[in-house]
Amino acid sequence: MGKDKIAIISDIHANIEALDEVYKDIEKEKIDKIICLGDVVGYGPNPNEAIDMVKDRVLYTIKGNHDEGIINENVLFDFNEYGIKAIEWQKNILKKDGFDFLSTLNFDMKFDDFQIVHGALSNYFKYILTISDALEEIKYMERDILFIGHSHRTAVFDLNDKIYYPFKEMGEFKLEKDKKYIINPGSVGQPRDYNPLSSYLIFDQENYKLIFKRVSYPFDITREKIIKGGLPEFLGDRLIIGF
Repeated sequence: MGKDKIAIISDIHANIEALDEVYKDIEKEKIDKIICLGDVVGYGPNPNEAIDMVKDRVLYTIKGNHDEGIINENVLFDFNEYGIKAIEWQKNILKKDGFDFLSTLNFDMKFDDFQIVHGALSNYFKYILTISDALEEIKYMERDILFIGHSHRTAVFDLNDKIYYPFKEMGEFKLEKDKKYIINPGSVGQPRDYNPLSSYLIFDQENYKLIFKRVSYPFDITREKIIKGGLPEFLGDRLIIGF
């Protein structure tokens, strides 16, 4: 078991106002490393800047479905109309080094005591929303802990006791040894649990616990940039309500 304090972030979606405030919060926590679970781009107004910010601060980043959508149009069949419009818009402004960065990302990674994937191990872009969804992943897990993103909803799935714990507010969760968990840090750039505050978590390996954080950011600035850029107004409005 490691002794690091690891910040786990996910689903930034080109929202640099949110990411900047999350970084400021992380700086206060004496974090050893940052891991990103994917979807650096998609939906938001600043894909190039978001990629640069991730490259500058994040030690390990994996690929989300929107990251893949930028480089592989074959996955867009599964996107809603807003996601497709944002991907097409971002393709027109994305710099080559940003495209190259997204192209090199892996879909999943394994560490000594946990794994990471954007959606699910059984299907990289599958949503895990219920305890039933989570239990289907046990046979694919090679570690006791799996961190996921994708749903934009903060959660702990206790696979041994078959319990789902949502975390719509800040809080802590004590992990138990020899139990299996799937854990979602929520979304930095587009939360969908009706709490518009940016969400991330800290994995305290030494004390074997999770610390769920929520961070305020200037939603109105991001919303205005989305609308002025010609992206669907809905993508700005949803930031205000957190869904």
